[in-house]
Amino acid sequence: MALIPEHTIERIREANDIVDVISEYVQLKRSGRNWFGRCPFHDEKTPSFSVSPDKQIYHCFGCGAGGNVINFIMEHERLDFLSAVKLLADRVNIEIETTQVSPEQRDEQASYYNLHELAARIYTRTLEGDQGKAAREYLARRKLSEETLKQFRVGFVPDTWETVTLEAMKLGLPRQILERSGLFMSRKDKSFYDRFRSRIMFPIIAINGRVQAFGGRIFGEAEGAKYMNSPETPIYHKGRTLYGLNLTKDRIRETRTAILVEGYMDLVRLYQGGFTNVVAGTGTALTRQQATIIKRFADQVFVCYDSDAAGIKAAQRAGLVLLDVGLETRVLELPAGEDPDSFFNDSAVDDFKVIMEEADEYIPFVLASQSEALRSTTSRSNFIQSFVSDLAVMENNLLRDMLAGQLADELRVPESNVLALLQKQVRRSNRPHRERGDGAKRRSGYLDIQSAADRAELELLRMHISENRDILDWLLTSLTDEDVQQLRFRELFQLLRGRLRKEFPIKRARLLDEIESGDIRSLMSRLIAELDDVPESITHADACLGTIRREQNQKALETLRQELRQVEKKGGDVSSILAKIADIKST
Repeated sequence: MALIPEHTIERIREANDIVDVISEYVQLKRSGRNWFGRCPFHDEKTPSFSVSPDKQIYHCFGCGAGGNVINFIMEHERLDFLSAVKLLADRVNIEIETTQVSPEQRDEQASYYNLHELAARIYTRTLEGDQGKAAREYLARRKLSEETLKQFRVGFVPDTWETVTLEAMKLGLPRQILERSGLFMSRKDKSFYDRFRSRIMFPIIAINGRVQAFGGRIFGEAEGAKYMNSPETPIYHKGRTLYGLNLTKDRIRETRTAILVEGYMDLVRLYQGGFTNVVAGTGTALTRQQATIIKRFADQVFVCYDSDAAGIKAAQRAGLVLLDVGLETRVLELPAGEDPDSFFNDSAVDDFKVIMEEADEYIPFVLASQSEALRSTTSRSNFIQSFVSDLAVMENNLLRDMLAGQLADELRVPESNVLALLQKQVRRSNRPHRERGDGAKRRSGYLDIQSAADRAELELLRMHISENRDILDWLLTSLTDEDVQQLRFRELFQLLRGRLRKEFPIKRARLLDEIESGDIRSLMSRLIAELDDVPESITHADACLGTIRREQNQKALETLRQELRQVEKKGGDVSSILAKIADIKST
C-alpha cells in the first residue's frame, strides 16, 4: 500500500497557509489576531467562522466544523485524506514521493488489519468445518449458495471463549493493539476472550478489500442481541463505512444507481438475486458521510428498508439525508411484514423489479406511510410541524424549501404558511446555540456540557495541547489511567496522552490529521482556538482534577446508597456497603 511520508505531509501543510487557502473559498476579514467570515458548511448571516494564522486551524462557532488546512479541503471538496493532500501539493508545486508499506509490517494500522484478516479466516474455516455444520444448514435453508457465502466471506464462530484469542496471542502484539482492535474483551485478571461468540459472521470489508470490522448474527439457542457489530476502532468508523461496497461499487458506478438496505442479510440476498448495485449501512442510522460516499458512485438511490413501523421511520430519515447531499431518492414499498431478505423466500427477481419500477418519490412515500395519521385536522397539523422540524436541519436550503412547498401542495395547505413555519424552526434550531455561550451549535450531542465535571474535563483536555512543559509533566503523572477510564471524554484523553508520549509538546496541526471523527475534530479545533482564553497553571489543573474526582465520588456514593436501601429492605448484611461509603467519604 502506497503512503505519503509524514515529513512530506508536514511540508505540504506548512507550505499551504490556511488563511490563503480558505480565502480562495470564503471571503475573510481580519479581526484582531484571527480572520473571520461566513461559514461555508452551514447557512449563517453573522460570521462565526474563524481562521487562526498562528495556530493554522479553522473553527466555526456556529456549526462546530473545524480542523487544519487538509481537513478543510477534505470537507469542502468532498475528498478523502490522500486526495486532499495531493490537491494541496499541486497547489504549491510539491512533488509527492510515496513509501511502500507492506501489510506484514508491525505498524499499528497494519496490525489491526492483520488481526481482522486472521479472524476472518478463522471464522470462514470454522463455518466450513465440523463446528459449522448446523450454521451451514441454517444458511442453506435461508437459500444462500456456497458461492455467495464465499463472495462475502461469511463465517461462523461457535459458543467458545477463545476461538480467535488463542491464535491472536501467537502474534505477540502489544496489549494496546489487542484492546483497541474491537475483537476481544478483557477479564478482571487482564486476560482476553473473544467479543463474538455463537454467531454467523459477516466481515465488513473496506473498498480496498481489507477486513476492518465484523457484524455477527446470533445463532442457535445463544442469548444476546440479534446482531452485534464491532465497536469503533482506529480502522473502523461506523458512520463512514458502508457494507458491501467493495463488491458493488463498480456496478453502482456503471448504473449510477444504488439500492440502499439496512442489514447484511438484506444485501447478500439482493446481491445473490442479481441486484449487484446494493449497499448497506453498518448498524447505525444513515449518516451524511455515508450518503456522500454513495454520491461518489451514484446519482439515484432506491431506499429499501423493512416494511414495519421502525423501517418506515428509518427510511424517512435516510431519505432526507440522501436528498440533502443531492441524490435523487425513491423509496420502495415491500409487502407488509417483509424485509429485503425475507422477500426472496416467496417472491421472484421479477417481482422485485416491479416494486422498483413503482417506487415512490420521497414526499409521496412519506405521506402514504402517514395516511392514518393525516385523517384529522389536528393530526395533520402535528405531522406538518414535526416534518418541518426535520427539514429545518437540512444543509441544502433550496431543496429544503422545495420539499416544504411540495408538502404544502400535497396536503393542500398554503405554501406561505409552511415556509413561514420552516423559517421559524430554522431560527429556533439555531437560537439556543447562539445564546448559551458554550461554543455554539454542535453537529451532534457529543459536546453537551452537563456538569462542572464536564467543564473541568474540557479544561484538562485543553491543557494537554499546551506548550507549557511543567503542566504537561504534571498531567502525565497526576492524572492516572484509572482517572481517565472514568472520564466522559476518555477517548480524546487517551488520544492526547498517547500522542504526548511520542511528541512533547504536541504538534497541533498534525494532531488534527489523526482525528477521523468529525465530532471529535470539531471539539479539538475549538479547544485549540480557545487556548489563549484559559489559565495555564498547575494550580488550575489540580482544581479541575479535584472537581472531577468529587463528582465521581458523589456518583459512587449515590449508587452505594441505592444498593444500601435495597439490601436493607431484604434484611441483608450491609456492613461491606457501609465500609465502602465510609472509604469514599474519607478521601
